[in-house]
Amino acid sequence: MLQAIQESMSISHKEIRKDIGELRNDTGEMKEKLQSMDGKLENFQQMIVKNKQRIQKIEEKQFVEKIEYINYKLTQANRKLEKTVIMLETEKAAHYLRFQNIIEEKGEDLV
Repeated sequence: MLQAIQESMSISHKEIRKDIGELRNDTGEMKEKLQSMDGKLENFQQMIVKNKQRIQKIEEKQFVEKIEYINYKLTQANRKLEKTVIMLETEKAAHYLRFQNIIEEKGEDLV
């Protein structure tokens, strides 16, 4: 009877050692997986930083392009306004020239 208990304990001890060995292997595999995941996470974080930098550069470029477009539109409007002012001044001068060509009949000074 004592020998049967001892054999049972010996078998249990071997099984426990085997289970401990498997747990150590599983733990090692888990550590490797965690290290691999840490590396991937670091790569993702670097990609996020790069993408944020790219987005910022694109936004800055779009802002500059928008300012250039607004500047172009304002320049065009200014040129149109200058042409209109020149045309009005020309019409005003032509109007005054008509009065200079009129012969004064009653001694009035039209200018």
